[in-house]
Amino acid sequence: MSRLMLSTNDRRFHAKVSPRVVLGRALKVVGAMVLAGCGRADAPAPMATTRTGAVLCWTKGEVVLTPSAETSGGTPPAYLRLALANAAQRWNRALDGCRAPRLLANTQSLDAPSVRDDGVNAVILHEARWCPPGVIDRNDCYPSTSMGRTHLYLQPSSSPTTEGKLNGADVELNGVGTSWAEPLTPRTKLHLEALLLHELGHVLGLDHPCGANGEFERKPNMLRPCDDVSLRDRVMHPTWAEGERDEQMAPSRAEVAAVCSLYQSKR
Repeated sequence: MSRLMLSTNDRRFHAKVSPRVVLGRALKVVGAMVLAGCGRADAPAPMATTRTGAVLCWTKGEVVLTPSAETSGGTPPAYLRLALANAAQRWNRALDGCRAPRLLANTQSLDAPSVRDDGVNAVILHEARWCPPGVIDRNDCYPSTSMGRTHLYLQPSSSPTTEGKLNGADVELNGVGTSWAEPLTPRTKLHLEALLLHELGHVLGLDHPCGANGEFERKPNMLRPCDDVSLRDRVMHPTWAEGERDEQMAPSRAEVAAVCSLYQSKR
């Protein structure tokens, strides 16, 4: 199960996020095109919203995701970069018919972890400790049962018409005690890609389709129970990434339709 966190400079939408740390070095990332704007999701699958109900969306045409070291001075594992690129490509293929932003895996990497609104969308695989970067007290670590966390950062907004515009995102993955190590077996490779496929769905603004009501602060409607068989093929199901997956795994039609409904069609 993963957790979606929302953060912004506007305190009305502030949620608890990981402690801030200083980057080891800065990376320059230049986006290509700018999207005209975002519409309203018509709920083929649940989308994350602000507390006032504004659907979260990007105004950038590309979202560059940068693999990050778990500790300062380190290097992210090569298999993280590969799995990230593959998961991003699965979303790009699924969304090819609409103007949703493309997800790109950065060929550079961060040599220190960063979970903050700093303009760099970090992807961190925790293999030693499943804790926010810089945390010492184990009581402040994440629950061991959670497999991932996605942090979304909003652009400052003073108008209802600009609410929900995303400024950045960070993804943290729980690799503590897993068998993710080179050489990866086909099974462990697909497990990591499946987890990233789920978390990248959060980056695109998708929420879980089921769960206990009030699981997130921004739920506008009652949630369906997760034992609903019609939801088992959803990438965003809280436990989807824990099952056996194959090379054909991809977002469901409902999830693709939900993301595409936010953006003007190419066709």
